[in-house]
Amino acid sequence: MYAILDQPIDNEWCFWVDDDAFFMQLDIPLESFLTNVARRTEMIFPKSPVNPLGGWTSLSSGNFFFKRTQAVHDFFENALSLDLVMIQKWWDTDKYGMFTKGDQDKIVYARAHSLRIRRATRIIPYSTFNFRPYHFDKTADEHFLVHFATPGISKDDSITAFQTRFDFPDRSLLARMQVSCADRLYERPCTVQSMQDTVSQRSGRTTQ
Repeated sequence: MYAILDQPIDNEWCFWVDDDAFFMQLDIPLESFLTNVARRTEMIFPKSPVNPLGGWTSLSSGNFFFKRTQAVHDFFENALSLDLVMIQKWWDTDKYGMFTKGDQDKIVYARAHSLRIRRATRIIPYSTFNFRPYHFDKTADEHFLVHFATPGISKDDSITAFQTRFDFPDRSLLARMQVSCADRLYERPCTVQSMQDTVSQRSGRTTQ
């Protein structure tokens, strides 16, 4: 959450993605998920899927949209200050799902205690952009994103199994255009648009 607090207050939309999640459909712009969003909406969280062990959470903070507003900044600042021991005593498993002992629980608690934020938050189905490796059956780009949050297996082993299943040529899940973008990270900001431009150049298409 510290990274979110470092963002400027400019009312622009951002997409948070955990470091164990990978974009698999680079031709789909993030903006496509923001169509028909109410003006008052400032955060969009997906629910979690029910995992193979039956666990679930009412929202997932691994991948979500947030608007860089003062209200959102204040929300995360407050959430960061909360005590997990206190939250665990308050937690209702039937209502909120698994207690994950981290920032996600703080977000759930802070949202539950703020009418202003609940009204500004949209909770969407996991199938919008919160897929796990066990949702992929046919190809590696079957879904928009893969998040390696799977119980009973380490993240490294889960990624390795995914790579093996879909015949990745090496240990990386990074496509060439992502590597190219990462190489330029310290030269200029690597934005969604710059990644899309790279995809278009490599495929011979022009960006609309």
